Amino acid sequence: MKKVLLLLVVGFLLLAGVLVEPSVSSYMDRRSELESVRAERDALVAEIAEINADIEGITDDEGLRIEARCYGPYVEPGEEVYSIPGLRGCVVSSPN
Repeated sequence: MKKVLLLLVVGFLLLAGVLVEPSVSSYMDRRSELESVRAERDALVAEIAEINADIEGITDDEGLRIEARCYGPYVEPGEEVYSIPGLRGCVVSSPN
């Protein structure tokens, strides 16, 4: 009787393991995917913050002045503006 009960318990545990394993495996896969998506989201949030900071730098008064001098035809009297590719902004020389 004890052997039969022991076999039933072992069989039940094996059956439970077989039934639970796919769920645990699926849970672990989804958990890994969630961590990957969260890391990607954090990277995108950081990129958005950087872009917003660039926009704020361009739209304030000093930023508008730099944009107008470097990329537009607006300069102060007597100034010469040189735009250098790859340089953020420009080089301004004035006779002062």
